[in-house]
Amino acid sequence: MLVQESIKFVFPEMPETSKIWIYQANRPMTDEEVVLISKKASDFTLGWESHGSKLKADFTVLYTFFIVFSVDENQHEASGCSIDKSVHFVKELEVLTGIRFFDRTNIAYLNNDNSPYLTPLSNIKTALELGYINNKTLIFNNLIDDLGKFRTDWLIPADSSWLSRFF
Repeated sequence: MLVQESIKFVFPEMPETSKIWIYQANRPMTDEEVVLISKKASDFTLGWESHGSKLKADFTVLYTFFIVFSVDENQHEASGCSIDKSVHFVKELEVLTGIRFFDRTNIAYLNNDNSPYLTPLSNIKTALELGYINNKTLIFNNLIDDLGKFRTDWLIPADSSWLSRFF
């Protein structure tokens, strides 16, 4: 599948063991917001440190809904304090843009034309009944935490996700 194949090329300089964090927006980011977020995230990752050691870090904005950070922990491990700094940074982005990145009440998936779409968790049964989501619909699995899994398991069929109980 072309969409999943393209994910394999995200963070090409990072090993598959790199740690990742995925932040899902509660709405699509505008082009202007993507530019702003990209500039701020670039500055953040360039200065991101753990106990005084620079982290080999990178970021990407995907599908206008996701910010993904990656750290090569073979270089330096991301400490609790450095992870807290990244959470604080994303909260600052929320204030700047009005986008909520910590709202866990939406499920993201690719619709029939491979465009990302959000559905509130409270509407999942309706989305299934109306055929918006079926057993082969690709669901974004934002709980994965390493780059290898991200490249293979970020987009998974609904029947391989927690939604499988509905099929």
